[in-house]
Amino acid sequence: MMQNMRNYMAGAGVAFLFGISFLVVKQALNVFSQPAMLACRFTLSAAVLWILAGIGILSVHLKGKPWKRVVLLSLFYPVLSFALEAKGVSLVTSSQAGIIMSLSPVFAVILGTIFLKERSTLLQAFMVLLSVIGVVLITVSAAEAEMGGSVKGVLTMLCCACLVAVQTVTVHHLSDEFSSIEITCIMNVTAAVCFDAYAVFSLRERIWDELFVPFGSSEGLLPIVYLGLGCSVGAFFCLNYINSHLDVVRAAVFINLSTIVSVLAGVLIGGDRLNAGQTAGILMILIGVWGVNAFQPSGQKTLICHRNDRGDQ
Repeated sequence: MMQNMRNYMAGAGVAFLFGISFLVVKQALNVFSQPAMLACRFTLSAAVLWILAGIGILSVHLKGKPWKRVVLLSLFYPVLSFALEAKGVSLVTSSQAGIIMSLSPVFAVILGTIFLKERSTLLQAFMVLLSVIGVVLITVSAAEAEMGGSVKGVLTMLCCACLVAVQTVTVHHLSDEFSSIEITCIMNVTAAVCFDAYAVFSLRERIWDELFVPFGSSEGLLPIVYLGLGCSVGAFFCLNYINSHLDVVRAAVFINLSTIVSVLAGVLIGGDRLNAGQTAGILMILIGVWGVNAFQPSGQKTLICHRNDRGDQ
Protein backbone atom coordinates (compact mmCIF):
# COMPACT_ATOMS: atom_id res chain seq x y z
CA MET A 1 0.00 0.00 0.00
CA MET A 2 2.81 2.43 0.89
CA GLN A 3 4.60 1.64 -2.37
CA ASN A 4 1.39 2.24 -4.31
CA MET A 5 1.16 5.64 -2.65
CA ARG A 6 4.75 6.46 -3.66
CA ASN A 7 4.00 5.45 -7.24
CA TYR A 8 0.90 7.62 -7.44
CA MET A 9 2.68 10.57 -5.80
CA ALA A 10 5.50 10.26 -8.36
CA GLY A 11 2.95 10.14 -11.17
CA ALA A 12 1.23 13.23 -9.78
CA GLY A 13 4.65 14.91 -9.57
CA VAL A 14 5.29 14.24 -13.26
CA ALA A 15 1.89 15.65 -14.18
CA PHE A 16 2.17 18.77 -12.03
CA LEU A 17 5.78 19.70 -12.79
CA PHE A 18 5.57 19.08 -16.54
CA GLY A 19 2.09 20.64 -16.74
CA ILE A 20 3.25 23.92 -15.21
CA SER A 21 6.42 23.88 -17.31
CA PHE A 22 4.56 24.94 -20.48
CA LEU A 23 3.78 28.33 -18.94
CA VAL A 24 7.28 28.65 -17.50
CA VAL A 25 9.01 27.84 -20.80
CA LYS A 26 6.94 30.52 -22.49
CA GLN A 27 8.08 33.03 -19.87
CA ALA A 28 11.71 31.93 -20.12
CA LEU A 29 11.75 32.36 -23.89
CA ASN A 30 10.79 36.00 -23.42
CA VAL A 31 14.29 36.65 -22.07
CA PHE A 32 16.38 33.67 -23.25
CA SER A 33 17.02 32.29 -26.70
CA GLN A 34 16.21 28.61 -26.98
CA PRO A 35 19.87 27.40 -27.00
CA ALA A 36 20.61 29.55 -23.96
CA MET A 37 17.53 28.36 -22.07
CA LEU A 38 18.33 24.68 -22.63
CA ALA A 39 22.00 25.15 -21.73
CA CYS A 40 21.25 27.06 -18.52
CA ARG A 41 18.46 24.69 -17.49
CA PHE A 42 20.49 21.51 -17.75
CA THR A 43 23.76 23.01 -16.50
CA LEU A 44 21.98 24.09 -13.31
CA SER A 45 20.29 20.71 -12.81
CA ALA A 46 23.46 18.72 -13.51
CA ALA A 47 25.55 20.88 -11.16
CA VAL A 48 23.06 20.62 -8.29
CA LEU A 49 22.65 16.85 -8.68
CA TRP A 50 26.36 16.12 -8.68
CA ILE A 51 27.06 18.50 -5.79
CA LEU A 52 24.42 16.67 -3.74
CA ALA A 53 25.90 13.34 -4.81
CA GLY A 54 29.41 14.54 -4.01
CA ILE A 55 28.54 15.50 -0.42
CA GLY A 56 26.64 12.27 0.14
CA ILE A 57 23.05 13.55 0.20
CA LEU A 58 22.22 11.54 -2.92
CA SER A 59 23.35 7.95 -3.34
CA VAL A 60 25.01 7.60 -6.74
CA HIS A 61 27.25 4.60 -7.36
CA LEU A 62 28.24 4.09 -11.00
CA LYS A 63 31.50 2.17 -10.60
CA GLY A 64 31.29 -1.13 -12.40
CA LYS A 65 27.88 -0.35 -13.87
CA PRO A 66 27.18 -0.06 -17.62
CA TRP A 67 26.54 3.69 -17.36
CA LYS A 68 27.25 4.18 -21.07
CA ARG A 69 23.84 2.62 -21.75
CA VAL A 70 22.18 5.43 -19.82
CA VAL A 71 24.30 7.99 -21.70
CA LEU A 72 23.09 6.45 -24.97
CA LEU A 73 19.49 6.68 -23.78
CA SER A 74 20.08 10.30 -22.75
CA LEU A 75 21.19 11.20 -26.26
CA PHE A 76 17.73 10.16 -27.41
CA TYR A 77 15.84 11.48 -24.36
CA PRO A 78 16.12 14.28 -23.37
CA VAL A 79 18.70 15.56 -25.93
CA LEU A 80 17.24 14.50 -29.29
CA SER A 81 13.68 14.54 -27.96
CA PHE A 82 13.91 18.16 -26.79
CA ALA A 83 15.62 19.22 -30.02
CA LEU A 84 12.93 17.55 -32.16
CA GLU A 85 10.14 18.99 -30.02
CA ALA A 86 11.52 22.50 -30.47
CA LYS A 87 11.76 22.00 -34.24
CA GLY A 88 8.37 20.33 -34.52
CA VAL A 89 6.52 22.99 -32.55
CA SER A 90 7.84 25.58 -34.98
CA LEU A 91 6.38 23.64 -37.93
CA VAL A 92 2.93 22.66 -36.61
CA THR A 93 0.28 24.34 -34.50
CA SER A 94 0.30 23.90 -30.73
CA SER A 95 -2.95 21.95 -31.09
CA GLN A 96 -1.35 19.39 -33.38
CA ALA A 97 1.74 19.16 -31.17
CA GLY A 98 -0.37 18.40 -28.09
CA ILE A 99 -2.43 15.76 -29.89
CA ILE A 100 0.59 13.98 -31.35
CA MET A 101 2.50 13.95 -28.05
CA SER A 102 -0.52 12.38 -26.35
CA LEU A 103 0.12 9.29 -28.49
CA SER A 104 3.34 8.48 -26.59
CA PRO A 105 1.53 6.16 -24.10
CA VAL A 106 0.14 4.17 -27.04
CA PHE A 107 3.61 3.80 -28.52
CA ALA A 108 4.98 2.84 -25.09
CA VAL A 109 2.38 0.08 -24.67
CA ILE A 110 3.26 -1.30 -28.12
CA LEU A 111 7.00 -1.26 -27.37
CA GLY A 112 6.45 -2.78 -23.93
CA THR A 113 4.45 -5.61 -25.46
CA ILE A 114 7.10 -6.31 -28.11
CA PHE A 115 10.32 -5.93 -26.12
CA LEU A 116 9.33 -6.54 -22.49
CA LYS A 117 6.60 -9.11 -23.18
CA GLU A 118 4.26 -7.26 -20.84
CA ARG A 119 0.61 -8.17 -20.87
CA SER A 120 -2.23 -5.67 -20.77
CA THR A 121 -5.96 -6.26 -20.68
CA LEU A 122 -8.43 -5.06 -23.28
CA LEU A 123 -9.87 -2.74 -20.63
CA GLN A 124 -6.42 -1.25 -20.04
CA ALA A 125 -5.97 -0.70 -23.77
CA PHE A 126 -9.37 0.98 -23.91
CA MET A 127 -8.49 3.21 -20.95
CA VAL A 128 -5.22 4.28 -22.61
CA LEU A 129 -7.17 5.16 -25.73
CA LEU A 130 -9.74 7.04 -23.62
CA SER A 131 -7.00 9.16 -22.06
CA VAL A 132 -5.60 9.96 -25.53
CA ILE A 133 -9.07 10.96 -26.75
CA GLY A 134 -9.34 13.17 -23.68
CA VAL A 135 -6.12 15.00 -24.62
CA VAL A 136 -7.35 15.40 -28.20
CA LEU A 137 -10.69 16.77 -27.00
CA ILE A 138 -9.02 19.27 -24.65
CA THR A 139 -6.67 20.40 -27.41
CA VAL A 140 -9.26 20.92 -30.13
CA SER A 141 -11.69 22.54 -27.68
CA ALA A 142 -9.23 25.29 -26.82
CA ALA A 143 -10.31 28.69 -28.10
CA GLU A 144 -7.13 29.12 -30.11
CA ALA A 145 -7.10 25.58 -31.47
CA GLU A 146 -6.43 25.36 -35.18
CA MET A 147 -5.11 22.76 -37.50
CA GLY A 148 -2.48 23.07 -40.17
CA GLY A 149 1.27 22.77 -40.31
CA SER A 150 3.56 20.76 -42.53
CA VAL A 151 3.95 17.03 -43.01
CA LYS A 152 7.56 17.46 -41.91
CA GLY A 153 6.37 18.99 -38.64
CA VAL A 154 3.89 16.18 -38.00
CA LEU A 155 6.57 13.54 -38.64
CA THR A 156 8.99 15.39 -36.37
CA MET A 157 6.46 15.44 -33.51
CA LEU A 158 5.68 11.75 -34.09
CA CYS A 159 9.39 10.99 -33.72
CA CYS A 160 9.41 12.99 -30.49
CA ALA A 161 6.43 11.02 -29.15
CA CYS A 162 8.19 7.78 -30.07
CA LEU A 163 11.31 8.87 -28.19
CA VAL A 164 9.25 9.50 -25.05
CA ALA A 165 7.90 5.95 -25.42
CA VAL A 166 11.42 4.59 -25.91
CA GLN A 167 12.48 6.33 -22.71
CA THR A 168 9.60 4.75 -20.81
CA VAL A 169 10.49 1.24 -21.93
CA THR A 170 14.28 1.63 -21.69
CA VAL A 171 14.26 3.05 -18.16
CA HIS A 172 12.04 0.13 -17.20
CA HIS A 173 14.83 -2.18 -18.41
CA LEU A 174 17.72 -0.14 -16.97
CA SER A 175 16.14 -0.17 -13.51
CA ASP A 176 17.64 -3.64 -13.07
CA GLU A 177 21.03 -1.99 -12.57
CA PHE A 178 20.46 1.70 -11.80
CA SER A 179 18.42 3.62 -9.27
CA SER A 180 16.07 6.35 -10.46
CA ILE A 181 18.36 9.07 -9.12
CA GLU A 182 21.38 7.57 -10.91
CA ILE A 183 19.52 7.58 -14.21
CA THR A 184 18.37 11.16 -13.55
CA CYS A 185 21.94 12.31 -12.84
CA ILE A 186 23.37 10.77 -16.00
CA MET A 187 20.53 12.16 -18.11
CA ASN A 188 21.07 15.69 -16.84
CA VAL A 189 24.87 15.64 -17.21
CA THR A 190 24.62 14.28 -20.76
CA ALA A 191 22.01 16.91 -21.67
CA ALA A 192 24.10 19.68 -20.07
CA VAL A 193 27.20 18.74 -22.09
CA CYS A 194 25.26 18.52 -25.35
CA PHE A 195 23.21 21.70 -24.92
CA ASP A 196 26.20 23.70 -23.62
CA ALA A 197 28.15 22.71 -26.73
CA TYR A 198 25.16 23.63 -28.89
CA ALA A 199 24.83 27.02 -27.18
CA VAL A 200 28.53 27.84 -27.57
CA PHE A 201 28.46 26.84 -31.25
CA SER A 202 25.24 28.67 -32.11
CA LEU A 203 25.60 31.82 -29.98
CA ARG A 204 29.34 32.46 -30.41
CA GLU A 205 30.05 36.16 -29.85
CA ARG A 206 26.59 36.66 -28.31
CA ILE A 207 27.19 34.05 -25.63
CA TRP A 208 27.67 36.51 -22.73
CA ASP A 209 24.53 38.49 -23.50
CA GLU A 210 22.46 35.38 -24.18
CA LEU A 211 23.61 33.16 -21.31
CA PHE A 212 24.44 35.46 -18.42
CA VAL A 213 22.76 38.85 -18.77
CA PRO A 214 19.18 37.46 -18.39
CA PHE A 215 20.06 36.18 -14.92
CA GLY A 216 20.16 39.77 -13.73
CA SER A 217 16.36 39.84 -13.55
CA SER A 218 13.78 37.66 -11.83
CA GLU A 219 12.11 37.18 -15.23
CA GLY A 220 15.20 35.26 -16.33
CA LEU A 221 16.34 33.64 -13.08
CA LEU A 222 13.10 32.18 -11.71
CA PRO A 223 12.04 30.27 -14.86
CA ILE A 224 15.48 28.67 -15.18
CA VAL A 225 15.45 27.65 -11.52
CA TYR A 226 12.02 26.05 -11.98
CA LEU A 227 12.94 24.31 -15.23
CA GLY A 228 16.34 23.21 -13.97
CA LEU A 229 15.40 22.04 -10.48
CA GLY A 230 11.65 21.48 -10.72
CA CYS A 231 11.53 19.79 -14.12
CA SER A 232 14.99 18.48 -15.04
CA VAL A 233 15.58 17.21 -11.49
CA GLY A 234 12.16 16.73 -9.86
CA ALA A 235 10.03 15.73 -12.86
CA PHE A 236 12.77 13.60 -14.44
CA PHE A 237 13.25 11.75 -11.14
CA CYS A 238 9.50 11.16 -10.77
CA LEU A 239 9.31 9.99 -14.38
CA ASN A 240 12.24 7.61 -13.97
CA TYR A 241 10.75 6.41 -10.68
CA ILE A 242 7.38 5.38 -12.11
CA ASN A 243 9.07 3.90 -15.18
CA SER A 244 11.20 1.81 -12.82
CA HIS A 245 8.43 0.70 -10.47
CA LEU A 246 5.35 0.30 -12.66
CA ASP A 247 4.68 -1.77 -15.74
CA VAL A 248 4.86 0.24 -18.97
CA VAL A 249 1.14 0.70 -19.60
CA ARG A 250 0.52 2.10 -16.10
CA ALA A 251 3.58 4.35 -16.13
CA ALA A 252 3.01 5.75 -19.62
CA VAL A 253 -0.57 6.90 -19.08
CA PHE A 254 0.46 9.22 -16.22
CA ILE A 255 2.10 11.50 -18.81
CA ASN A 256 -1.29 12.59 -20.14
CA LEU A 257 -2.21 13.94 -16.70
CA SER A 258 0.14 16.86 -17.41
CA THR A 259 -2.41 18.08 -19.97
CA ILE A 260 -4.95 18.53 -17.17
CA VAL A 261 -2.48 20.51 -15.09
CA SER A 262 -1.57 22.64 -18.10
CA VAL A 263 -5.23 23.49 -18.74
CA LEU A 264 -5.97 24.25 -15.08
CA ALA A 265 -2.82 26.38 -14.85
CA GLY A 266 -4.04 28.38 -17.81
CA VAL A 267 -7.41 28.87 -16.09
CA LEU A 268 -6.07 29.73 -12.62
CA ILE A 269 -2.94 31.66 -13.62
CA GLY A 270 -3.42 32.73 -17.21
CA GLY A 271 -7.09 33.71 -16.92
CA ASP A 272 -8.28 31.23 -19.57
CA ARG A 273 -11.86 29.97 -19.60
CA LEU A 274 -12.68 26.28 -19.15
CA ASN A 275 -15.25 25.11 -21.71
CA ALA A 276 -17.43 22.00 -21.85
CA GLY A 277 -15.13 20.16 -24.26
CA GLN A 278 -12.11 20.67 -22.02
CA THR A 279 -14.09 19.56 -18.97
CA ALA A 280 -15.15 16.36 -20.75
CA GLY A 281 -11.54 15.77 -21.85
CA ILE A 282 -10.28 16.15 -18.28
CA LEU A 283 -12.81 13.57 -17.08
CA MET A 284 -11.76 11.17 -19.85
CA ILE A 285 -8.09 11.44 -18.88
CA LEU A 286 -8.85 10.91 -15.19
CA ILE A 287 -11.03 7.89 -15.93
CA GLY A 288 -8.38 6.54 -18.30
CA VAL A 289 -5.57 6.83 -15.73
CA TRP A 290 -7.76 5.26 -13.04
CA GLY A 291 -8.86 2.43 -15.34
CA VAL A 292 -5.35 1.53 -16.47
CA ASN A 293 -4.32 1.10 -12.83
CA ALA A 294 -7.56 -0.62 -11.78
CA PHE A 295 -7.87 -3.22 -14.54
CA GLN A 296 -4.51 -4.96 -14.28
CA PRO A 297 -3.98 -8.50 -15.58
CA SER A 298 -4.50 -11.07 -12.83
CA GLY A 299 -1.26 -11.71 -11.00
CA GLN A 300 0.35 -8.48 -12.26
CA LYS A 301 2.87 -7.27 -9.73
CA THR A 302 2.72 -3.67 -8.62
CA LEU A 303 6.45 -3.43 -8.13
CA ILE A 304 8.70 -4.14 -11.05
CA CYS A 305 11.92 -4.06 -9.12
CA HIS A 306 13.13 -4.93 -5.65
CA ARG A 307 16.77 -3.95 -6.11
CA ASN A 308 19.44 -4.10 -3.49
CA ASP A 309 20.36 -0.63 -2.23
CA ARG A 310 18.62 1.12 -5.12
CA GLY A 311 18.11 4.31 -3.21
CA ASP A 312 14.52 4.75 -4.46
CA GLN A 313 12.68 3.64 -1.38
